[in-house]
Amino acid sequence: MKRRVFINVLGSLGLGATLLPGALAALAKEGKKVTLEMMQKAEEISGLSFSEPERREVLSRLNQNLKAYWELRNLPLENETPLSLYFDPLPQGKVLEKQPNSIRLELRPVNPPAQIQDAAFYPLSRLAQLIKQGNISSVQLTKMYLARMDKYNPLLNCAVTICHELALEQAAKADEELAKGNYKGPLHGIPYGLKDIFSAKGTPTTWGLKRYQYRVIAKDATVAQKLAQAGAVLLAKLAPGELATGDRYFKGRTLNPWNPRHGSGGSSAGPASAVAAGLVGFAMGTETNGSIISPSLLCGVSGLRPSFGRVSRHGCMNIAPSYDKPGPMCRSAQDCALVLHAVCGPDQKDRSVKELGFAWEPKINLKQIRVGYVSRLFKRKIKHSWISQVLACHEKALSRLADMGAQIKELKGIDHAYLKRLVKASSLGMMVEAAAFHENLNQGHKSDDFQHSDWPARFRGARYVPGVEYLQANRARSLLIEETSRIMDQVDVLLGRLTLGGLLTNLTGHPELAIPHGLSDNHMPLGIVFTGSLYQESSLLGLAHRYQKETGYQLRHPSL
Repeated sequence: MKRRVFINVLGSLGLGATLLPGALAALAKEGKKVTLEMMQKAEEISGLSFSEPERREVLSRLNQNLKAYWELRNLPLENETPLSLYFDPLPQGKVLEKQPNSIRLELRPVNPPAQIQDAAFYPLSRLAQLIKQGNISSVQLTKMYLARMDKYNPLLNCAVTICHELALEQAAKADEELAKGNYKGPLHGIPYGLKDIFSAKGTPTTWGLKRYQYRVIAKDATVAQKLAQAGAVLLAKLAPGELATGDRYFKGRTLNPWNPRHGSGGSSAGPASAVAAGLVGFAMGTETNGSIISPSLLCGVSGLRPSFGRVSRHGCMNIAPSYDKPGPMCRSAQDCALVLHAVCGPDQKDRSVKELGFAWEPKINLKQIRVGYVSRLFKRKIKHSWISQVLACHEKALSRLADMGAQIKELKGIDHAYLKRLVKASSLGMMVEAAAFHENLNQGHKSDDFQHSDWPARFRGARYVPGVEYLQANRARSLLIEETSRIMDQVDVLLGRLTLGGLLTNLTGHPELAIPHGLSDNHMPLGIVFTGSLYQESSLLGLAHRYQKETGYQLRHPSL
């Protein structure tokens, strides 16, 4: 393509001021140089205007940059190569007190199930007691879940790889350890599923892409290591959506066990579907923007997206590293607390992780908990039936929490227009990060690599975001962090969100928890969301645990 035609085509696409960065990257690949003619065309499209001397001076600098672009394109920057700058969600001047790293369970002797299949939907606390008491073995539990996975995965398509041999080996080891008196805690011997963007030795790690369906990464992700140390049993690698987007991947769509004519939501599609269907004891998902909370709501499970920096991402595919957060997907808020306790904390391999500790105490004094809400969200008229019913659930929950003794506080002084502007401006950086961390894949992908998503188009679009705008977006994100902190300081936990969508708190790093809240008019799960203060998951989970004990919505499960 001739240079003039190249520029005119870009201009016709409306790329405007973003033209030159992308054009330079393309030229670097071709080994060409920027010309005065190209600069002048770019100025016409972007609305910039330089004098001839200014243009010549800039031209020299641009061609110097081409050499740097060429070097970058030839550097072996793998997906796991970190940024030198890393994101900290704490507002300026905010200091966090280190929390004790402790866990306490309300454990009472429990009766064993009449048959092992009855334990499929038991919460972790009950499974833990049965294993600790010797009523059931890890091998028995693992065989039961493997049988269910073999039976229902052809329907739900929630597992990419079922780890039959590995799971039974780990279960036998867990039983041996227990027989020797080496009980590792409430996850000891519990089979779980891992979203298939975490690496685990001896299993394929596909990222949901056909080209990687047989790829084995010879190391365990930190999450897998910590769960192994806690005695948990890896039963399956679960469907992650294509490159962690949506609920479709190279084997097709992951379906919702409440109604298999519907998808599970994504991208933690397999974890949500498998937990809801009683195919694993719990699962680990990830969220960049909605990938834990959304499928948890759709499938009726309890899903925690922890604060940014709670859980290491080492050995997990980077999507956009200043947004990515691993988190548990379980049957209850208390289950989420047990898993978070096992996987949180630093590993010296992810600089974003804070050494804070996590203390779980199931008995909290609700009278000391300030529960906030944003009234305009509850009052919004939404045409979408399911969303409208979800908002109605939040209103019911607010009334119930008040009856339970919580301090209810309407959040005021919110400039919603300002928040909306900040969210829009800040979000520009997400796709730029994704494009950078998948540059090798984008440059070398085949036509059939992406069958269910528009990732290549998104990556190409990110090429036309200027570096200055990317940094400005991060500065806007700092303003959003400060403003959100100012608002959230009024309460301990927020019922719902500050905005209808979940992007805001993915930008600020705040934790969110989705829990089930009954069924819709067409018998599909409904749920509510709690938003916590940064690194205060104990209060967030404690409130939800009390609410679940009071209401029991989490006890419902689909009939497959």
